[in-house]
Amino acid sequence: EVVIGGNIIYWKNGSYTLGELVAVVSASSTTTNPIKIIGYDTLRSTNALGANRPTIAQGTNSLSFGSNWVIRNMIFSGAIAGSTITSASGTSARWINVKATNTATSTTRLAITVSADSVTLWCEFTSLSASGAGYNSSTSGSKLLGCYIHDSDNGAFVGSTRYSMFGCLVEACDTAGVSLSSGSATEGWLVNNTIYGTEAKRGTGILMAASHSTDTFVNNI
Repeated sequence: EVVIGGNIIYWKNGSYTLGELVAVVSASSTTTNPIKIIGYDTLRSTNALGANRPTIAQGTNSLSFGSNWVIRNMIFSGAIAGSTITSASGTSARWINVKATNTATSTTRLAITVSADSVTLWCEFTSLSASGAGYNSSTSGSKLLGCYIHDSDNGAFVGSTRYSMFGCLVEACDTAGVSLSSGSATEGWLVNNTIYGTEAKRGTGILMAASHSTDTFVNNI
């Protein structure tokens, strides 16, 4: 069955195995008529929270969504050579109450890679990879709000303009809580965040490229 703009896919709590790579990047979702995936526990009318969200066991298979998709109340986990979930090929995706984990330990693995002008709200991300990151954004206008990123080499890797990060907790990250090491990560806002490395006194809170001059940091710990 083909999904089109305005469709809602309800996904019941349970464990589901992804048997192959899935990319649904060309479906006709729009800003006014988005395609939505909404996880639920027993009733569609209630939010699925914590372990009661549907869990997608991806194995080594990545999962990609296109422009303007809304993904809500889901858990994604796999050992992916790249990013567990991504919307990098589209724009304006919305991630709400999503947990994503990349258990691969090879270098530069990611839990989520977001698209331009994406909004990521109340989510949790972990990547067990060396030199990897829980959250990865390399396109402009990404917004990270009220999220928890932990136990990764880098918590959030941001290499784009007009980024914003509000009210997030980033902890137990060996290299950096937030890496702004790319010179193109400018015109950004970091506000009301708690960011630190590890209890073993490793890691940097915020790692910045020397070329930065237009970022604004307010009330961070």
